[in-house]
Amino acid sequence: MAQNPQGDPAHLAARTGGDFDQLPYPSMPFAYTQPAQLAALATLYGLQPPQADSARVLELGCASGGNIIPLAARFPKAHFVGLDLSAQHIRDGSRRIGSLGLKNIDLRQADLAETQVAPDSFDYVICHGVFSWVGEAVQESILAICRTALTNDGLAVISYNVLPGWHLRSSVRQICLYHVDPHAPARERVAQARRVLEKLAELTSETTPYGVFLRTEVKRLKQLPAAYILGEFLSHDNIPMPFHAFVARARGHQLSFLCEADLGSSVGELLYPAAAERLRAEAGADRLAEEQYKDFVSGRPFRRSVLTKRSDGVDLLPDPNRLSALYVSSRLTQDPSTPERVRFRDGEGRTVTTEDGAVHQALAKLAAAYPSHVRVEELFSPDPPQAALPQGVVRERVCRALFALVMAQQATLATVATPTGRAQDRHPKVWPLARLEASSRQPWLTSLNHAPIPASTVDADLVVRLDGSLDRPALQALLVQWLRQGKLEPSPDTSTDTDGIEKAAHRYLARALEQLAQNALLEP
Repeated sequence: MAQNPQGDPAHLAARTGGDFDQLPYPSMPFAYTQPAQLAALATLYGLQPPQADSARVLELGCASGGNIIPLAARFPKAHFVGLDLSAQHIRDGSRRIGSLGLKNIDLRQADLAETQVAPDSFDYVICHGVFSWVGEAVQESILAICRTALTNDGLAVISYNVLPGWHLRSSVRQICLYHVDPHAPARERVAQARRVLEKLAELTSETTPYGVFLRTEVKRLKQLPAAYILGEFLSHDNIPMPFHAFVARARGHQLSFLCEADLGSSVGELLYPAAAERLRAEAGADRLAEEQYKDFVSGRPFRRSVLTKRSDGVDLLPDPNRLSALYVSSRLTQDPSTPERVRFRDGEGRTVTTEDGAVHQALAKLAAAYPSHVRVEELFSPDPPQAALPQGVVRERVCRALFALVMAQQATLATVATPTGRAQDRHPKVWPLARLEASSRQPWLTSLNHAPIPASTVDADLVVRLDGSLDRPALQALLVQWLRQGKLEPSPDTSTDTDGIEKAAHRYLARALEQLAQNALLEP
């Protein structure tokens, strides 16, 4: 339900039972909840987290399983349990599990306020979009479940709305609660909320801070599903809290704050280095106080905090040298326009520059491997070997560069590799979950890297047919047939003769396979 710091919609797991039976939420994957990613963070802090590919994973407020089912499909040796109050969500998710033939996952209807779990029964607990949207008694139950269920080295990740940043959005909630008929059906309440917000935004001044905020918020909400508005602004509970209050609540259940799931927001330089130094001076040696001051400065409305039962053996800061045991992935492309220094661009067009030969070669290997992960150890050996550089120096420089990418959210870490297919494979194959999503005309496809990819980028019928049974010539012939039948829309300049149709099919297939490969939708 909640909103991540960049403003992307996240899924709703706050449960009021009947409302979400009437208006089920489009349940989506969230990359940061992957056990392999959480385990990588814990490794940097000196912990020895459970093996992600054979872990026991519990999701509290799983909706219809859009986050947990893809994990079960990817890791058949792990075991997954999802709990949700909405019977409709559980029915929808159970049907999908049956269609995929998964035997390592179980979705159950349950009230978190009454849920009992066996001690030390799970290695990872995920709680996305729930904590702020339930009452304090259920919040206490969530923390108690985490404390009881987690193994000694296990990890929990909980998302929640944060003060003071969420204060601005609380004004939107107050408008909705004042105006909307609480007895109307769920869809009508959302429609009422949208109408009043649009009208009020038009009446605000474009030159005042409040007017700018309300107009921007209304534009943002137009892009989000109805169930998001229902849970964020119309639910009975929405309890944002300061970071220090959340940490204190967690401590009451013998749970310690480890870091944020987006590690850069915990450790990276906030705004710019001078600001970070001033924050540290204000906080003194208190790391948790520094985290709180970051919220005061950034105004972020949302956190994804990783908790652990361990109170000993945890480093205060992550150690870049521990990257050696991990896998890394980064969407980089080399920019040849600056010969005096090596420059790459990430998936958002941001630049990464280096004048270090060893770092250049490491980044080039990452770029060539994307979207697959590369074991960091493999990036320490320059090719050809640079005899002038001792191995320890290369290791330090590369680790430092990779750590900077992670802090800037330009690279992701994991304890388990994610093998992916290539556009050039003779029998290209989209992984089964994404094919099922395409066949149901779901608006997004879940990648092997656990991210939602817009389904509109490639024809859904083609995705369904990419089960590995057809080689490239057969796929080319299929697309020629579809173009002739009008099932695919050719580009305006496509010739309708045989040669023109063949060339159009070839171009479409090459482009589609490249998009699927780059978005980690193809299996090896």
